Parts: sequence; C-alpha cells; structure tokens
Amino acid sequence: GRSPGAAPPVSRRMTAAEYHARWQHVNMRLRDWATGAGARDGVALFVDTEKIVPFSDENRLWERDGLHLSAAGSRKLGEGIAALIAPLLAA
Repeated sequence: GRSPGAAPPVSRRMTAAEYHARWQHVNMRLRDWATGAGARDGVALFVDTEKIVPFSDENRLWERDGLHLSAAGSRKLGEGIAALIAPLLAA
C-alpha cells in the first residue's frame, strides 16, 4: 500500500536559529526522500505539517508548553491531512 510522509511541525522549541536550521534541514531531507526514493517505495505524498498547523502562541493550535498540539490543533492537523489524502483514496 501507499502511505503519506509527514514533517514534524515547528514548535516553541524551534525559536533558536540553530535548532530551526536543523528542523528545516530534516524537513528538506524528508521531502526529498518522500518525493524521490520514497515515492518509488510507496510514499504517496509529503505533508508539510507547518503549513497546516503553523506555530504561534496566539493561534490556539498549541498547548501552553509550546510543544504539543491543542485539541483544536490536532483537529486542524487531522482535517488538513484528510483533505490531502482524500483525492488519493478516490483515485
């Protein structure tokens, strides 16, 4: 079967420039793999979770710890991923 590949979202812990640079590097490598070798091995798409649940202290998608998604954030992430996967299921 085919499955999606997903990048971890940004969190408050990624405010330091070095940490954020590492996060970007990991996401780039995951995207490259998912759209290259991973695609040949059954990865159907790459999900950039940062586009679905961007980190912000004000958007209520994140818990106060700045690391975990809130219930609203989890719901938004699930809905965003479902919208990306739905066309693949219909095909």
